[in-house]
Amino acid sequence: MTKQAVNMDMSWAAAPGVRHVILIRNPFHQLASFVATPFTQASLDELSLPQLVHMHGRLTELCGQPPIVVDADDLSRHPEATLRVLCAELGVDFSAR
Repeated sequence: MTKQAVNMDMSWAAAPGVRHVILIRNPFHQLASFVATPFTQASLDELSLPQLVHMHGRLTELCGQPPIVVDADDLSRHPEATLRVLCAELGVDFSAR
């Protein structure tokens, strides 16, 4: 989760040739997971949404381009199509194997 990474040293993030990918999940689906776990109180902070926005901005600032964002629902429903788009964004060949 991004909340653990917010205060870490991110100097590595701007290494030449590095691209970042952020996998996001629908917050309503996250909430359903929290409801099923009695030990955690669901909150905006626990969902890590503010931290995710911060991380996206920080990576954009450090790298000069925004990270690629992949929606977990898209990956789940249309894995090949989603991975094809991701590979194209990364400039790597897609293989269905």
